[in-house]
Amino acid sequence: RIWKHVTSQLRLGCPPSDVSLVDVPGLPTGLGGALAANFTVLTSQVVQRHVSELDGTMKLLIRLQDGSEVEAVVIHHTGEAEHPEQRQAERCGERDTLCVSSQVGCRLGCRFCATGTMGLLGN
Repeated sequence: RIWKHVTSQLRLGCPPSDVSLVDVPGLPTGLGGALAANFTVLTSQVVQRHVSELDGTMKLLIRLQDGSEVEAVVIHHTGEAEHPEQRQAERCGERDTLCVSSQVGCRLGCRFCATGTMGLLGN
């Protein structure tokens, strides 16, 4: 019920800061107030967006509530089989793929990778 209410408010154009958790229909008395006091509807924001001129791939830099940043990439697939012999063509179809980093940094420590040199900072 809670997320259905939140997403319906966001779809109506309500800014995340104005979505009230107190007004969720069907919650037991007092629970809405406790939710509003302890949770934030939306805490992350896109701070940078880059779209590739080559293929339209979109790279997003997302700032989390603690100030840490992660990346996400939206890759558009045209639906065409890329293999010259059309291998796996039946599996192709126009679609978008979203890849979201769920970690801040990385524990592998690869020297060629900026993220790897940070160490694992958050998960």
